[in-house]
Amino acid sequence: MAIERIQEELRPRFVQFFAPLQAPGGMPAGWKILDIETDQGVSLVFTGPHSTFTIELERRDAARACLARTVHFNVYYSVVDRLAPERRTYDADERVLFECVVACIAAREGELALTDVTDWSARVRVREIEVSRMLAPESPRVYYMNAYVGCMIGCSFCYASHRGETSRWLEGLPRTRWGQWADVKINAAEVLRRECDNLEPGIVRMSPIITDPYQPIERKYAITRQALEVLLEKGFIPVILTRSSLILRDIELLARFPQAAVGFSIPTDDDAIRAAVEPGAESIEARLDTLRQLHDAGISTYAMLQPMLPLDPERYVEMLAPLVHAIDIRPLCEVPRLEETLRQIGRPGPLDPGWEEATYKTIRAAFEARGVVVNPENEPWAYLAPPGHRR
Repeated sequence: MAIERIQEELRPRFVQFFAPLQAPGGMPAGWKILDIETDQGVSLVFTGPHSTFTIELERRDAARACLARTVHFNVYYSVVDRLAPERRTYDADERVLFECVVACIAAREGELALTDVTDWSARVRVREIEVSRMLAPESPRVYYMNAYVGCMIGCSFCYASHRGETSRWLEGLPRTRWGQWADVKINAAEVLRRECDNLEPGIVRMSPIITDPYQPIERKYAITRQALEVLLEKGFIPVILTRSSLILRDIELLARFPQAAVGFSIPTDDDAIRAAVEPGAESIEARLDTLRQLHDAGISTYAMLQPMLPLDPERYVEMLAPLVHAIDIRPLCEVPRLEETLRQIGRPGPLDPGWEEATYKTIRAAFEARGVVVNPENEPWAYLAPPGHRR
């Protein structure tokens, strides 16, 4: 395993890259940049008169649908409107902002001197990175944190793997197999403590969108545990999503929080399916046993059914409903990445939107009948136990 130590460089580069937007007249009136994040491609969060608007950049790929393309990038958007949380499309003001950002990208992307190198060797690459920030704001008193970037569990369907690949490409690093590289934020606790001293306490999400907080190298580096110790000291609320029973190492620490939630990604009830699709992850039974121990310790628990893999709806609900207070159900995003595998094992159901819709309706009704909150979008933290209350 090759280990390299570096200073964070990508985020400062893109803060400078988008500096023209910060200049007078650089953006439509009423908008400002709240955050620029580079762990998962490049993401800009804007705040405006009535919404929070996010614009995301990935490496250009004509096969992927997006709102705009430049020479080097696919450009996407998402919107959070506190007055109407269900809104998913942009309005006229947001469209003007989007076009302004795309114009900035198109005007400056030639300065990036991008290259395309591939290295498919079996060598595992770990970088120890000193970072300048940890908490990314999502909404009032809700933050997001990555202890690592990259994930050695390496699930083939991970819809965020191309985001990590985009970040590496922007740094001039070779394209490498997902699951064979990780960046370790070795000064995370120090930076997090400083940030917490200057922010209003709230929820901090740690999830495996670009990294599992309890992936195998957490055993060595304990970055997630160090972060939890800081969050406990500073009065923040952790909401964790993982696939790993390593979290049990920290169960006593989690139980000390007045409020905390832990979720497990469980995409099927069939471990043979899991082994075919998630060969680097722990068994379904191991995840259920870990959830059971967390639940019994009084910690708020939830599950994530994403992607929705082949499963027996009745059995799935029966095994999970007693262990969770909420579940988030989402479809398979990266269909091409799993199509061959699902056909080889004779279980192509998730490739059919009709199967997904019917299965979703069946599972949702069954969980709700058992008192489990399903897809709590408008109040996503409603399943957290009240402060000081153990479930």
